[in-house]
Amino acid sequence: MKNSIKGILGIVIAFALISTGLSGCFNKNQEDKTADTTSEAQLLFADQVGAPLSETIDKINAAGYTGTYIADGVDVTSIIDDVKEDYTTGEIKEDPKNKTAEVTLKPISHIQAEQNEVQSEKLEEDKAWSAVKHHGQGIYGEDFDLDFSTGKTIAKMEGPDTWFLKSYCEVNGKKMICKAKVTGTNENPEIIYFGVY
Repeated sequence: MKNSIKGILGIVIAFALISTGLSGCFNKNQEDKTADTTSEAQLLFADQVGAPLSETIDKINAAGYTGTYIADGVDVTSIIDDVKEDYTTGEIKEDPKNKTAEVTLKPISHIQAEQNEVQSEKLEEDKAWSAVKHHGQGIYGEDFDLDFSTGKTIAKMEGPDTWFLKSYCEVNGKKMICKAKVTGTNENPEIIYFGVY
């Protein structure tokens, strides 16, 4: 009888160890699934930083999240539809458990100013204008006059490396408009488009 009790006890202990091990595996799988879901949710909006705000709003709503929108420290969620064209997506704080996302808004005007500042480090505006003037004189000779200091109508960034410039000019004494796109550096500006009409 001692042997049968030892045998039964051994089987019970073995069964307990096996079930504990299996239970740990099932719990681990459940924890892994939760971790996967959390990390997946946290990455749900990571690619939206810098994206148009209307796109971010649509993505947040489609995911079933509630969005809160902060501009200059003020909650503008109640008027977001009226101001969404003036902002782009800044930092996003996500809470997958509560399905909420807090979006810090970045004014589009600040982005354009930052782009112009970065571009001016690469190619200064006046160097770009000088390149356009020299290019025009190369085509029309001394009969081309570009006074960008008084005739300038547009000088803005078009992409990260290109200035779009538009100014009044004179060709053979006739008032015209000159448009150009310039890229490169201060030492080596490159005209990629030039037109006079």
